[in-house]
Amino acid sequence: MSTINNTTNTTVSSATTIASNANPAAMPDMFIDDGSELFFKEGQFTELADFCQWDASKTEWLEEGIRDIRFEASYDEPLCAPEYAKQLKVSEEAVLDTQQHAGLNLTTSIGKKPVGDSATRNICARAMIGMNCYELLRKNNRGSLKEVLNLILAERTGATHIKYSHEKIRAVHSGRYAVIGNDELLRIMDEYMEANWPDREFISGYVSHELMQVVINLGAYKQQFFRKLPPELCRGYDPAVVMVSSDVAESAVRLIPAFNMGGVIAPMAKEVVIPHIGEDIKGRVTNAFTALLAYFDDAAIDISKLQGIQVVNSKAALVRVFTKYGMPKDESREALVAFDSVYGNAPVTAMDIYLAVCDTYGAVVRNHTQDAKKIFAAADCVARTARTRWSDVDMPGKEDL
Repeated sequence: MSTINNTTNTTVSSATTIASNANPAAMPDMFIDDGSELFFKEGQFTELADFCQWDASKTEWLEEGIRDIRFEASYDEPLCAPEYAKQLKVSEEAVLDTQQHAGLNLTTSIGKKPVGDSATRNICARAMIGMNCYELLRKNNRGSLKEVLNLILAERTGATHIKYSHEKIRAVHSGRYAVIGNDELLRIMDEYMEANWPDREFISGYVSHELMQVVINLGAYKQQFFRKLPPELCRGYDPAVVMVSSDVAESAVRLIPAFNMGGVIAPMAKEVVIPHIGEDIKGRVTNAFTALLAYFDDAAIDISKLQGIQVVNSKAALVRVFTKYGMPKDESREALVAFDSVYGNAPVTAMDIYLAVCDTYGAVVRNHTQDAKKIFAAADCVARTARTRWSDVDMPGKEDL
């Protein structure tokens, strides 16, 4: 793990913790590779905001006709990287990183530029091909890959919104895509919190080329945010809110009510989704924060209902939940052993299964502190468990993984 420093032309490693005295906004130009993940710890909200403001200064959104853009193959030719870098007017690191990952360049109104890995899902959506098809051609025949993409795009009409950031194409969206930067989201969130919940605490932040996540603890306002929860359920827990923003996913912003279980942030039943498509996305995000307390009330009511739902085939139901919703297998196996030691084959409530999934999520967080994607997948499993239709999982079946 490396720490951001003030060295020129730095290539940031795939897992970077921001130093307590770092100020990315004041740093010279540096390149961030496709796999980079930046982690901000408790008390580093200012550093996160500075980074996002600096990142925005390195980002440009282009509006292009879909028939005006054109793909070219980027082959794995490291010896040619210096010459390609001159032609594309980017660093050698950017060329090498694209040769190893996305395998494409894209010509737009600002010239030919390397494509970042984060854009591949958008590109496949625009070209109406699956990711499996893309991967097959990227590995075996990049010439055919660019031909397929160009042939399909030539038959499409309309505009595209293209994100160019840190020397690469990072996202390719439809012309209806509503742009909002991470710096603007942080400003909206911070202004709302300062006006309504000034004693909130910044727990953590995460930034990659695909998404940003911010976790805010609201323990000072536990009575308000947990007013709809039974006291025995929230004893020892604090309310927290998670904000997730992505230039890649279908939703621009998600607000997720959550439990802070001693540092483990477990999503509650519902999340609020603000779509990319539509006018005045800043206004819609602001309105979503305004309704934050009501979202916690709705989530609390849904979770409370779990206490009244009996699950007869408890172990089989838990296995189905883990498998269906993508909880990592090692932690799932350990959780099943613990669950069996407590309940055996006895019927349980849906709340018992939900809490077992929350405990499993906590194990994933402890065991994979720097694997953000695995943590996000486990968190999604928690949230989806709370929304499960229990008749679909409460059936006899496998009781192990």
